[in-house]
Amino acid sequence: MVQEAFLKAFQKLGDFRGDSKFSTWLFRIVVNQSLMELRKQKTKQRATTESLVNTEEEDQLPIDFSDWRPNPEALYETSELRELLAGALRGIGPGLRVVFVLHDIEGHSLQETAEALGLSVAAVKTRSLRARLKLRERLSPHFKKEANPKARKKAERRSASNIWPSSLDVVRAAASG
Repeated sequence: MVQEAFLKAFQKLGDFRGDSKFSTWLFRIVVNQSLMELRKQKTKQRATTESLVNTEEEDQLPIDFSDWRPNPEALYETSELRELLAGALRGIGPGLRVVFVLHDIEGHSLQETAEALGLSVAAVKTRSLRARLKLRERLSPHFKKEANPKARKKAERRSASNIWPSSLDVVRAAASG
């Protein structure tokens, strides 16, 4: 598959416009080639599955096909998280937001982000850290869980047991005294 992608890139080398980096262009070709291959496999698998169902004999039990799509609850949770993040991003300054989106969401390196924004790498690191801290501050109230009563009691017992000296402390005291 990689060879096919590189062959396609070589064939289309004349179409490279230079609007983006060569590595980005090449990466996109590889991704597109991979997606095309997955689509081909999916159609082959679907055809095989249909032939299995059609040739099934009457005395055999039907094959149980699971639905691999995300359930509605997972979809809702994902959309809710996306909305929370979008709201938190709107709440931070545009200078921090653009650095966070480029570096942390889109996955550009610090160097690429710095070049795109005309900043130093140190400034990008600083803004990235500040953006993360502000987002943590804005998002943490949504994710805090109240400890259940059993866990709270267990933690209290643990802290109470720390009052007593450990057996190692007792041995040390006996050895020195």
